[in-house]
Order: sequence, then C-alpha cells, then structure tokens
Amino acid sequence: MKKFLKGVVGATVFFSLIFLIMACSTEVPPEQTIKQAMQKMEQIDSFESEIVFDEKMSMGAESDGSKTVIYITSFKQPLKNKTEFTIQNGYSQQSQTSELYIDKIDDVAKIYGNVGGDWYQRTLTEEELQGFLSEGDINRFLNIATNFQKTGTEQVNDKNTTRYDAIIAADAIKDMGEVEMIEAFIENTDLNVEEVYQQIGSVPIKVCIDEKGYIIKFEMDLKDMLQKLIDIAKQKNAAEFEITNDMIIDTMTMTVTYHNINAATNFEIPQQAKEAKQK
Repeated sequence: MKKFLKGVVGATVFFSLIFLIMACSTEVPPEQTIKQAMQKMEQIDSFESEIVFDEKMSMGAESDGSKTVIYITSFKQPLKNKTEFTIQNGYSQQSQTSELYIDKIDDVAKIYGNVGGDWYQRTLTEEELQGFLSEGDINRFLNIATNFQKTGTEQVNDKNTTRYDAIIAADAIKDMGEVEMIEAFIENTDLNVEEVYQQIGSVPIKVCIDEKGYIIKFEMDLKDMLQKLIDIAKQKNAAEFEITNDMIIDTMTMTVTYHNINAATNFEIPQQAKEAKQK
C-alpha cells in the first residue's frame, strides 16, 4: 500500500509540474500583447487624452522648469477634434492657455483657433490634418521600441493595469523626429548627427494596459538623452557652452494618459470659430 501511495503522489507531482510548464508556456509574449493593444487603439471610435510634457533643469543652486499640458477630445466618425493647451512656467508661475478645433465635412477639413481671444479658421491639406491628428500618437514610438518586459501592475485612473517597460534604441531615436534638436546641440562642433545618435544611448519607455487590452498610459523619459546631448556639446565646444557647464537635466518626460475610450464627452465647435475669417 505504501508503495502504491508513493507512486500516486509521485505521478500527481509529475503531472502537476507538466501542467505548470504548459500554463507558463501559453502566456502571451510581451511584444504580442503590445501589438494587440496598438491594434485596439487604432480601432477606437472616440477618446479623451492628457499629454504632459514635464521639464525641470538646474544650474548650481538655481532651478527652473515648465509643464505643458494638452487635453484632447477626439471623434473618428464624423471627424471632430478638440485640443486645449496649457503652458505653465515654473519660474514665473505664469500660465498660457489656447484651444484648437478640427472638423471634416464633405471631405473638407478645417482648423479653428483662438489666439488672445481672436478666432481664426483655415482649410487644412490632408497632410496637415494627419499631422494635427498624430499629436499624442504613441504608436509611432511603440513601433520602434524593443526589449519589452512585463514588470508588474499599476493603478492608472482607478483602473488596474499591467505595466510593460521597453527602450527605444539609439539607432531608432532618429525616427522620433528630433533631428533639428540634435543639429542645434552640435552646431559649431565637428560632430555629425549619426555620430551623436550612437553616443546618446537609449530612451526608456513604459506602457500600462488595462484589463480590456487598451493602452491607458504611456511614458517616455528623455532626461538621460538630453543630458548626454548637453555633455557632448560642452566637451566639443567648451567655450561656447561655458555658461551651461553646470546644467543638469532633472526631469524631461512625456506622459500620455487615456480616458473615456469609446465614450468621449461630446462637444460643439463654438459658433464664433465657425464664423471667423479665413486665415
């Protein structure tokens, strides 16, 4: 009887281990989860999002910073988009706010803007329209990100999400559209853009996906990349950058959070905007 029980226990342990191995092997790879989430985001009918550019830097005992907050409400059919910009200057505590609206009727896309209380409108080309609509489009960053790792869970907007960390490698950073910024830093040096890309390292990102498979939060940390750019410029042109020898980048992040996916709050474009003169 003892031998029989021992055999049963051994078999149970064996099959339990087989079951656990099979269960682990069926877990979806992080890259596939991200790809599926990106596809779901492309199929959204409406959404609200908040994009925050947060920057802080210091030189010696002095520090300064600013925060740009962009609120977007977007509908796909019919196409209608509302964008509110707020720029907060940390040093002066001043704040500037502006708003833009976009719609497309009978294949004609228009943008309506408010500058200093004065409304204007103008017709957009298809290329311009896509440029405005791509504001906050995180898929363009995810498409060039690599090395995705599932790193835990995170609460975002009272939602349970799974967090994934990844990087945008040096040879892909140029696809982020920051060539002009790179060129400005290496002006008057003997460096070329390609050499700098190889020195500035990778950019870390994180993605939070909710239980329905939607991306709820995306964050990109540019601090180390920008600090490296400053250090390279100073080394290659010390006299030019003497005033910034003590400059430290404390924070340089872009964070995008999504709200009310497929349930965005409706809005109307102000009549004043529709009646404004063409610019």
